[in-house]
Amino acid sequence: MLGVRYLLQGSVRKEGNKLRILAQLVDDSGVQVWSNSFERELDNIFAIQSEVSDVVATTVVPKIVPPPHSQYQPDLVAYQFFLEGRELLHRRDSKARESLAEAARRDPNYPEAHAELAIALAINTPSAAALEQAQQAIDRALMLQPNLARTLAAQGLVLSGQRDPDLAAAELLFRQALERDPNMVDAMNWLNGVLSSHGRDVESDALLERALSIDPLHPSIAVNMADSYFERGDFERAEQMLLRLVELPTPPRYAFMGLRRLYMDLGRLIEMNAIEKKLALTGLHNYYGLAWNYAVLSDWASAAYWTERTRADFPTNPHAWVFPYIVPYWQGRYDEAAAIFQRALVSNNKSLSTLDAAFTYWDGTVRALAGDYQGAISALESVVHLRVDSDSDFDGHQALAWSYLRAGSPDKADALLQDIEREFAKLDERGRLHGSQDLFFFAQNAVLLGRHDLALDRLERAIDAGWRQYYIWRHDPRWAVLADVPRYVELMARVKADVDRQRVEVERLDAEEDFVAKLDAARR
Repeated sequence: MLGVRYLLQGSVRKEGNKLRILAQLVDDSGVQVWSNSFERELDNIFAIQSEVSDVVATTVVPKIVPPPHSQYQPDLVAYQFFLEGRELLHRRDSKARESLAEAARRDPNYPEAHAELAIALAINTPSAAALEQAQQAIDRALMLQPNLARTLAAQGLVLSGQRDPDLAAAELLFRQALERDPNMVDAMNWLNGVLSSHGRDVESDALLERALSIDPLHPSIAVNMADSYFERGDFERAEQMLLRLVELPTPPRYAFMGLRRLYMDLGRLIEMNAIEKKLALTGLHNYYGLAWNYAVLSDWASAAYWTERTRADFPTNPHAWVFPYIVPYWQGRYDEAAAIFQRALVSNNKSLSTLDAAFTYWDGTVRALAGDYQGAISALESVVHLRVDSDSDFDGHQALAWSYLRAGSPDKADALLQDIEREFAKLDERGRLHGSQDLFFFAQNAVLLGRHDLALDRLERAIDAGWRQYYIWRHDPRWAVLADVPRYVELMARVKADVDRQRVEVERLDAEEDFVAKLDAARR
């Protein structure tokens, strides 16, 4: 199932000051070929770690090459916070920052804690403040232990995540990290992102395959591999990989989110609804995807219910405070959405400068659509750069271009839109422009450039690929220029008819199953 011959599994149980560790090796048919258990005192945790590693290395993997590691033995409580934070980071849980910060605070001389904290701060779409904090943690780790592999990788993340990314330097650092630890799959994963951004697809895909062969259960790597299949237009293979992941005993939430993207992009809204309900029952993530699904189906009451319930069931979720703005945004009530967003910032004592860049993209985009062009320009110019590699980037860039146009700066708008055209052209040339959402933004770029026939050609291509967000995008003022064009009306009617058909089926399924009651029972 995972493409490996053997799988090493383990569990740890803590009872008072005692640890019971069980390790087992199973083959690809599920047959156990080796197992061992260890019962030790918690006070000797580092000795236990070495003992278990030695047994596995000598008994299970006779020819293992151990990665370089620090000889420093940290404070025991700091080490526990470090392990907790590292596991959360592995799952890409934002709470990792808190645990790793506590590990570094309790033992300021623990280099791995500072390095891992830097990674947690720099991963995904970090704010400028988070990148600054990450650099401070890196500096501390380097002072304590120069050339620690994880620290080099963290520095690569910072350089690749800043507003003007230094991708060449980031690539060098990821490669240096891999020289010190050839099996660091995270460094392979992040290097893959750099290579992909340069269009070095063969090298990038091979690196991701290698990482996956080392750690086939790594959630981020497996989902990135599925994304690579998706971008190549191999939707069936992407779906198969993600479906295997969600069937694991402890499924990674990223696999569900990958299926969300896949089904939304292919216009398979009924299947998206089912996978979002399955995710909700795991308790691994909030209900954003379920709300989005119902919004696309134009079931606004259900969309509002699931955004409100997210705030109730996940009050500490880092995005929950902004959820009240989402449904008004989807419904095209942009003035109201922008006002709600600003009130939420104040009432929750938040500042965009300290939040991940995604929040600034949201704020700037809704301001642009609400007609606050100067506010949108001010917000989006702080996060937009020439590298465009996600849906939010495309929409944010185009919202900025729209604001430039409406604010009387056509030259700035044209320069930005031409940059986006070149990015799309590169994707198309590489055979990576297959997703319906990307194709829709490709069409939207032509609208903003005033090339309406081309926009309609691209829009039809997006619809053929599965774009079905009619009920959300019909309000977008960027498309108003085509509202009375017969071909546009015909294309939108085609999308609407298919969405309406799928909504009827979801309504039938909902009537047969009281999913809210099922979720209530699962959360008790």
